[in-house]
Amino acid sequence: MKLVIEAIGEKICYLINKLLKEGIYPTEWKEATIISVPKVRGTNRIEEYRLINKLPVYEKILEMVVQKQLIESGEK
Repeated sequence: MKLVIEAIGEKICYLINKLLKEGIYPTEWKEATIISVPKVRGTNRIEEYRLINKLPVYEKILEMVVQKQLIESGEK
C-alpha cells in the first residue's frame, strides 16, 4: 500500500469518505483469509498451529480512519 498510495491515495480517500457518509460497509471487506502457521517446525498436530486472520487492506484503512475520528471526537 505504501508503494501505491501516491497514485491511488485520492481515490481511497474518496471511497472511505463515501462509505462513512452513506453508512455502507462492503460485504467483501468482512471476509478474512485464514492462514495456519506452524508454531513448531515439522509439526502434524493441529494444536501446534497458530491461525492468522488476514483482512483486506481497505478494511484496515477504514478501521484506522474510524478509530482516529472516534478518538478525536472524544477529546473535544
